[in-house]
Amino acid sequence: MMIPMPGLAEQEFEKYREAGRIAKSVKEEAQKLVSSGRSVLETAIKIEEIIRSLGGEPAFPVNISIGSVAAHYTPTYSDKSLFPEKGLVKIDFGVHIDGYIVDTAFTIDLGGDYRVIMDAAKEALEKALSRISPGVSFRDVGRIVEETAKRYSLKPVRNLSGHRIDRYKIHAGESIPNYSEALIPWRFREGGVYAIEPFITSGAGLVSEGRLVTIYSVKKTKVKSSEEEARVLREAIARFKGLPFCSRWLADLGGDIDAMLENLRSKGALHPYPVLVEVSGAQVAQFEETVAIYEGSVYILTR
Repeated sequence: MMIPMPGLAEQEFEKYREAGRIAKSVKEEAQKLVSSGRSVLETAIKIEEIIRSLGGEPAFPVNISIGSVAAHYTPTYSDKSLFPEKGLVKIDFGVHIDGYIVDTAFTIDLGGDYRVIMDAAKEALEKALSRISPGVSFRDVGRIVEETAKRYSLKPVRNLSGHRIDRYKIHAGESIPNYSEALIPWRFREGGVYAIEPFITSGAGLVSEGRLVTIYSVKKTKVKSSEEEARVLREAIARFKGLPFCSRWLADLGGDIDAMLENLRSKGALHPYPVLVEVSGAQVAQFEETVAIYEGSVYILTR
């Protein structure tokens, strides 16, 4: 049985649509920014600047994940890395208008050696999107993604998934698998907003958490901390309203922001998003769009 979900009010739907229009324009510009030898940091900053210049706000720090890194990497100000000559580059970003979020991603194949992985992820997304309608099971989408990957002799990343979106919540508690999962009970519902994001790899099809963390969200509003750390926490609460953030976005406060965020994490004030890496070290491709089901129709908001 489907759990009832309140329908989207017209004003809410229009805010999602406006965020989607901004994301579409940003994506077109961002694809031009990825090239071998270009600064990863400068690219992230530029994409976030474009979002703001068009009237949106980043829903989370731009993720720039290269090669076997699948997700959750955003550069700090100390990052000196450049895009490589060869490899799959995933650009994953979100836009929000007053907390109404869209989430989208694309992959660039630098050097052209991994096109088959990129093509499989793109095809999986297109087929998944075409299946969505009210009442369709999430596991149907997972089955489509897995079957597409297998036709290319590849694998979906089983422990990464799409997700329902709510206001100020990127992951609103319902996961859309990238493989056929019989235990998933959820279905697409009227009034729902969903991010569909196949991850495809030539490797084992699993990711693990690395040690590096560059993205956080607020977990507790008060912990024992220094005066400087307390100020950083207050600013994170006020500025981001529960959405993920990074040290770059708090650099105007001065001091060693990276160190203070790590201290706040160790005290339980912040939730970390560790970098996720394919366990066999294989390349990973990702494509993602956000859809809304409004008055019985499916809208792909981010294209």
